Amino acid sequence: MKLAPILLSLFVSALGWAGPALAVEQFGLYDLNGKEILPCKYTEVREIGNEQFAVTPFVGGPAPKYDFVIDRMGARIKRSVPAKPSPYDGSDIPYVHFFEQDSSGLKFGLKHRDGRVIIPLSEHTVATVVDVGEGLFEVKKCLPTYEFSYLLDQNNIVATLALEIDPSYYRFSCGLKAVNVVKTVKPLKPGEPSSVVSCLGFINKKGILVVTLPVDAYSEEFSDNVASYSVRSGSDYWSYIVDTTGHTIKCPEPNFTMEKFRNGRAVSIAGKPDNLLRGLVDKQGRILIPAVNQVVEDHDDYFLVEKDNIFSVLKQDCSKLFDFPPGTTSVLPCGDNGWFAFGVGGKAREHQQPNEPYAGAKYGFIDGQGVVKIPAQFDSATAFKDGIAVVSKPLFGAIDQSGKLTLPAEFKQAVRSRQQVIVSKDFPEFKPTYPKSETDMEAQLKLAEASPDLLSLRQMQSLSYAYYANHRRPDLAAKFDALLANKVCPLCHSDKDVLPVAYGLHPKTVPGQLTGGCEVSYSSPRWGCIKDGLAF
Repeated sequence: MKLAPILLSLFVSALGWAGPALAVEQFGLYDLNGKEILPCKYTEVREIGNEQFAVTPFVGGPAPKYDFVIDRMGARIKRSVPAKPSPYDGSDIPYVHFFEQDSSGLKFGLKHRDGRVIIPLSEHTVATVVDVGEGLFEVKKCLPTYEFSYLLDQNNIVATLALEIDPSYYRFSCGLKAVNVVKTVKPLKPGEPSSVVSCLGFINKKGILVVTLPVDAYSEEFSDNVASYSVRSGSDYWSYIVDTTGHTIKCPEPNFTMEKFRNGRAVSIAGKPDNLLRGLVDKQGRILIPAVNQVVEDHDDYFLVEKDNIFSVLKQDCSKLFDFPPGTTSVLPCGDNGWFAFGVGGKAREHQQPNEPYAGAKYGFIDGQGVVKIPAQFDSATAFKDGIAVVSKPLFGAIDQSGKLTLPAEFKQAVRSRQQVIVSKDFPEFKPTYPKSETDMEAQLKLAEASPDLLSLRQMQSLSYAYYANHRRPDLAAKFDALLANKVCPLCHSDKDVLPVAYGLHPKTVPGQLTGGCEVSYSSPRWGCIKDGLAF
């Protein structure tokens, strides 16, 4: 790919400066015992299922179209996967729009991807097809005065919704889906006009309206075969629980709402927006835990609660099992060994959740009876799984239940993946240098061409457009462009308008200039097509 040399003036003042120190992150793979499977020298390592990993190598010149694949032991597998999958590569939705224009104007329709016409061409507008879960899709057709909608499965239309039902694009859950229902309310007195209002309802997979709520009700979606909703009455509001048949139970106390149900229970929320308090209710509306706690989390086998800055674990019968040490600010769900990771001290961020790390907190581990097993000493920690937890201090490693390092704490990142840990390190920092002569420029370019690794290319990156263009060597600038980029745009499927943009893409400013310029400022390369404005 040949790009014109550009952006002469913006770099002139920078040419006499050696530039800031840079670091390039590289990824590798280790097992839980600290054995190296892949060294840290790859652009990316990601799990793709079945304990297989896609690995993106560091390369120069034409970018690879495919990553190579290894198993959990590092052995190469004879298959490849696309590198950097693009949102333009396709869709799981089995339908596509089509349109034609004739003397009367545009007409829209819908086809299956196998070519069958699902909704014929007409003057109606076919809106976007939406995946609404449980194997169903939703499409809306619009007329100037009203709308009507369809439910579709993988192959056909399964229901045409009534005109008064607006799908609202909620997803199906428990076989039901929330919709808006338009109602005509008859006048209370003779001679007064009727009014039109909308309320929340739920349809089944056949498009039949099976549950409707009061006009002023606010509701959660169905979960665990029930949903909750609230209705204001005077200065109070009352919560109700409704099942999939429409049977309703009124909760015994006013002024609290409920989150989604799971395992027959839901967290209840009361209080003012700046001081919300939480409790627990069951499907019959009975109060299991009063709404007096800052935190209530249902973790199947136990409840985690916080009241007055004290974290506690409750049993299934809601009796207290133990309190966490004073000063605890965050608690992570327990690992498969029954231990909890807990954080002491630190500063909460805005909208902090109890299971999120606090900035500056120190983390340790406590068992299911409240005995501290590993004192708080780590900057971050994960729950134990298969006897191993990932920790940082501040670099990342892994420990066993005795606190002994099984993976050295020497990594910038460490992400657990079943029996492996994906890790990363930084290249040693370096300062890019500028050539002293044209001969030196040509020598550096030849070096990059002969050793097409990312480090040498990044050293060349600081020189690219500005230096070569300023020294009137567009031939070297063009060579560098071809060496560094040569990426194919996933939208227009061309490489001639693609530039590296993660370094900071500048707008076109010089008369006659064809493209923008780039400079080093990030460690991970991204690309942009100036023809269609796509970054990928």
